[in-house]
Amino acid sequence: MIDLERYYPSKVFVGVWDGIDELIINNQLFSVVDVLKELKQEHDDDDPVIERWEDAENFFVESNDEEQVIIKEIMNEERYEVFRNHAPDKGVWADPHLIACAESRDGFVITNETLNRQPERKIPFVCVDRDVKYMSMLELMQYLDWTF
Repeated sequence: MIDLERYYPSKVFVGVWDGIDELIINNQLFSVVDVLKELKQEHDDDDPVIERWEDAENFFVESNDEEQVIIKEIMNEERYEVFRNHAPDKGVWADPHLIACAESRDGFVITNETLNRQPERKIPFVCVDRDVKYMSMLELMQYLDWTF
């Protein structure tokens, strides 16, 4: 979300943001509440990223029961120990919630993380292992055949 505004500023990439807003309105693009909590933990209230996403009605969803089970599986799986240990020592950590949400809803995770350099610490490592699809924002735009 931070990178989205950084690389595709809404004042410059109006078409991108119109498309994103349409996906949100149609419930095709959403995130988990823990992402907003993590953003608030790391940014001031007057940060444009917080202002934009805090007002995104229905964008952030709560984890359902199935997702809670998946989160526990992720957090207890030995293969993901480095992933877990790389998590912040305090506060909210949204990564397992994002993966669980995508897995339980047969969706995919949008992330700019890659399997380069210490992949076992990254979202894609867990996604590949759990057979959860993931892609970057640019790949999403290509997947949707967006042109501007």
